[in-house]
Amino acid sequence: MDYVKKLYGFSVRCVFDESLTKTLDDIDTMQEMTKKICENTEKGTQKTLTDTRDNNTYTVRKLADGNCWMTDNLRLTGRDAAFTPDDTQVAANFTMTTSASNTGTWCTTNSSACDDKFQYIDTGSTYGILYNWYTATAGSGKYSTSGTAAYSICPRGWRLPTSGGTSGEFAKLDIAWGGTGANRDNANTYGNFTGTIADASHAGFILAGYRYSSSTNNQGTVGYYWSSTASSSNNAYYLYLSSSYSDVYPSDYDDKYRGFSVRCVAQ
Repeated sequence: MDYVKKLYGFSVRCVFDESLTKTLDDIDTMQEMTKKICENTEKGTQKTLTDTRDNNTYTVRKLADGNCWMTDNLRLTGRDAAFTPDDTQVAANFTMTTSASNTGTWCTTNSSACDDKFQYIDTGSTYGILYNWYTATAGSGKYSTSGTAAYSICPRGWRLPTSGGTSGEFAKLDIAWGGTGANRDNANTYGNFTGTIADASHAGFILAGYRYSSSTNNQGTVGYYWSSTASSSNNAYYLYLSSSYSDVYPSDYDDKYRGFSVRCVAQ
């Protein structure tokens, strides 16, 4: 190999970039996902991928809105080693130690007192783990945060969905299956969510309940899923589902300190 000044005129030969043609069928780990891979994948394609951080496996699917989504709840817990930009959607090493897990009384103050509190609880294999917003956003979503939190505990190549109004990704997912994208009651068949984002044949959002103070509530009857979007210093947006009336609220909001589920969407 030799080198010359850049002003010289030389011939060009191109090499084929195989990565530009890959689809979901061609990868095995969550961390291999890219925007291009999702674009190349046909809607309805589904595959089980491994999260290299803890070897948990997740079913992912390209849904009707054209995005690739996890169709299982995130089950990431802390570890003594740091999560890094190589495996997590963060800009710098991020530590959520196992001792940070709080199975007792949570911080429930609408103030900066709940910042730096990594709070999450494992509610079992069916419902997965519930996280406060600070933890879900890998510490980038604080009491003072407005707009969209920059990072999340999603695997590299994935992130928390946006919300707030009909332009959010939860709302667009609702619209893709015939909804309005607005908060609405009696979305469809009573208790079944047929044709909505909770339909198991679509996204299969699990009704995992929520965590408040020292108790986990309403498992099996309501589901709450964090977005990356804050609505105020106190609150952040989320997707809300209720089996009692087949309610679908793609852009509801609540206290950032509550423990909700996490689903990630490919970047």
